[in-house]
Amino acid sequence: MVLNRFPLPAIALALAALGLAACTTATPTTLPSATATSVAQTASATPTGAPSPSPTMDADQAAAIEVVEQYSEVMATIRADPAKYDQYKMIELLKPLAYDDMIQANLNGIRTWRNNGWRDEGTVHTISTSAGEATEIAGGSTRVVITMCKDQREVEVVDAKGKKVTAKAAQFPDFLQNTYEMRKQASGTFKLWELAGKAVEGCAS
Repeated sequence: MVLNRFPLPAIALALAALGLAACTTATPTTLPSATATSVAQTASATPTGAPSPSPTMDADQAAAIEVVEQYSEVMATIRADPAKYDQYKMIELLKPLAYDDMIQANLNGIRTWRNNGWRDEGTVHTISTSAGEATEIAGGSTRVVITMCKDQREVEVVDAKGKKVTAKAAQFPDFLQNTYEMRKQASGTFKLWELAGKAVEGCAS
């Protein structure tokens, strides 16, 4: 199945969504500066409820962060057992959270895992989260950029026999900084429009 295409997101950026080592250093253009809002959180391959965003955020920032957290939890659940999630199930789970290009990117990225019987084990710790100011863009949409830094040192990818996978496509950087461009149509909710990620030396809480 090929989803309807949107013009902006790049398929290569899906690797950041998967938390893999092959992260791009590209970032969405003209990013607004992040506000001084930071929230310590934890996410795992078996997601649990995330803390509520700081009350100092405005409604758009809080709503955008909530969707990013949901998106991260869904992708963590899929990576924990890709065999359970074919493309139709993935589309069903991701449709409320991401635009079609990002969904297609994740379908492409997880296919290698599913075909090879890979899954991840361990816990990803989200150390910090910040939100840029909400801005209005062409067409009346609202845009918020969310930055998350994650500690992935406890995570490893294993095969169907539980043996660690050494292939480059299955390696996680120790620390990953993701930048999520979230957009909301005038009458809709925030969804992931574009994602960029890069390996970093560490995360400041």
